[in-house]
Amino acid sequence: MKNKFLMIAIAIIFATMNIYSQGIYKVQDENAESDTIRKFNFSNLVITAPRYQMPLKEYVSSVSIAGDNAIKTQPRNISAEEMLRFVPGVRIDNQANGEKIHLSIRGQGILVEKGLRGIKVLLDGIPLNDPTGLAPDLFDVDWTAVQSVEVLRGPSGSLYGSSGNAGVLNITTESGGNKPFGGKVFFSGGSNNFWKGFGEISGSDMKTIDYRVSYSRTAGDGYREHSAFAGTNLSDKITWHPVDNLTITQVFFLSDYFRENAEGIPLEMVNQDPKLPNPDAIPMNEYQHTKRMTGGMTANYVINDQNSFSLMGFIKNSTYVEPGSKFIWHNTYESPGGSAQYNFNLNFPSWKNTISLGVDYLTQTINQYQVKNLGLAKEDSILQSNQSIYQEGYGVFLIEKLQVLRNLNFLLSFRYDNIKNELSDKLNDPLDLSGSANFDKFTSRFGASYSFGDAFTLFANWGQGFLPPSTEELSSNPANPGGFNNNLEPATSNGVDIGGRLTAFDFLYCDLTLFYLQTDNDFDRYRLEERPLETFYRNAGSSERYGAEIYATANLLDNLNLQVAYTYSHFKYTDPEALDGNWLPNSPEHQLSFDIAYKPIKKLTIGLGADINSKWYIFSDNPNLTQDGFQLINARVAYDLNIFGTNCQIAVFGKNLSDQKWMAFTEPDPDGNCYQPGPGREFFGQINIKF
Repeated sequence: MKNKFLMIAIAIIFATMNIYSQGIYKVQDENAESDTIRKFNFSNLVITAPRYQMPLKEYVSSVSIAGDNAIKTQPRNISAEEMLRFVPGVRIDNQANGEKIHLSIRGQGILVEKGLRGIKVLLDGIPLNDPTGLAPDLFDVDWTAVQSVEVLRGPSGSLYGSSGNAGVLNITTESGGNKPFGGKVFFSGGSNNFWKGFGEISGSDMKTIDYRVSYSRTAGDGYREHSAFAGTNLSDKITWHPVDNLTITQVFFLSDYFRENAEGIPLEMVNQDPKLPNPDAIPMNEYQHTKRMTGGMTANYVINDQNSFSLMGFIKNSTYVEPGSKFIWHNTYESPGGSAQYNFNLNFPSWKNTISLGVDYLTQTINQYQVKNLGLAKEDSILQSNQSIYQEGYGVFLIEKLQVLRNLNFLLSFRYDNIKNELSDKLNDPLDLSGSANFDKFTSRFGASYSFGDAFTLFANWGQGFLPPSTEELSSNPANPGGFNNNLEPATSNGVDIGGRLTAFDFLYCDLTLFYLQTDNDFDRYRLEERPLETFYRNAGSSERYGAEIYATANLLDNLNLQVAYTYSHFKYTDPEALDGNWLPNSPEHQLSFDIAYKPIKKLTIGLGADINSKWYIFSDNPNLTQDGFQLINARVAYDLNIFGTNCQIAVFGKNLSDQKWMAFTEPDPDGNCYQPGPGREFFGQINIKF
């Protein structure tokens, strides 16, 4: 206990030093026709991820917004790894040097093999999660078209149910702009035969409608053998204002992503050659291929000063094929859903009160079958499993926001969720493995903030989260090749945030959060001797997480900007006795990212930064097996041109300039194939034209 408070005290001292010496949250405009970096007005920031539109200064918990300041540091524009680099509390592993990533918030979601676990992901208001709370990937997001990402950290189950166990990513793409016709052309290329081409047209009539349509194609060989990837994105966004108090937004996403799967390798192969694939990867032609089409619509209607409501609906169709080292999986998905929310406002001279009532409803039908991989992804004719899964999840919520005397804010929320999983076994050989797995949970949340004008806000928040087993976890049945693993129970969490946000002298923004999170029935992964190539899941026990998150930006001079993000993470199991005191895997105790942007002359920007991670643990049940951390040095040079009224930027990026050997991802694999090395020194060129 003494060590815990000592580390928190050290984090507070570190944060205090940063408030006066560093900074990060200023938006900088490196395309500006100026030799200065544009300052950002903190008081104008508005967020929508908490299901309310509210000024950032009033929010009662930890939140970050990745916007223009993050966009300018992206060398490839293909991954959340680049966009969320300066969001503390978030860990992203890019094990294949492409678009497929692992993302966790405060160590929640670290063990899943595919997707984002218990993190609500909204893309222009459309959820990417299934009814169990899993977002399978972020392939629908074309990061070149993204305008900003709001990141809520900490249990948000009372806002979004199982999808909000760890936090929220609210992704907003660009709109049509402020002229009748315009667009953007983007190209990036470089190391490992990487390239991305992007084209966009957009426009607005300045009154009732604006639109954006974009298309991109990405490809690369990856860093390791058998890790090539290729992706296509097509999307549109049309916003219509038929009357002043009604806004309707239609979106469409089409994604097609293919990647060869090099798999993890043992340490002796890493030392021999980090580019080597797993011995099974090429002979079995292991790969993953996802195709998805999504159409959705949101509507917001303001009836009067006291009443408003919003609606959202979508339908999603997907296919997924994965030849593995033993089996080939074929999945098809049909996923419709929607939500409705009603807001009632009461405003008085000394206080304001808003009450919201709403419902979320998601369904998903999965048809899947499994056959043996005979080699080179050739399929056996004998079915190993053939089943369909129907999932249904609904949540009913109430949120109340109370503002007293313009500077004291309270946020209270309650939610009930019910999730159903029904499996129909079509094979029935030798047994009928049909069954169900149903979960329900009531969650709540309470927070308060106090603002000292626009300069300083203090906040405190307590919230609950719950994480039911995902489809993958349920379908990984240790008893049979098909059917559900009915031994799994939902994980439940209680978390506390305490922190503050500071804006000073029109040049500095800093936020600090101290957090504590306790989880019961935390998940773990394991293998069986008789089925050594498959991964299974279990409830390992309880865990305790606490730490500190710091984010700051400062315009130290008119032409010099510094931004830094630091995370201290202390994540350990507390139960059962066999795990008590062991560190959670894949969770560095220290993470630090910083970037310095300098404009020596008009139109020229020079940037230098680094990403630093301390060592981490690989197995939850082996406290002696660790992975060394890394320090990656990055740099960029960008030059702005204006040709016949067209804005153009040419940029060159260097990543891992010291050519350090490092590990992009480690997983708790009992057969020793734990390691997926990261790329060495890389260079990329980029051109961005706006008209």
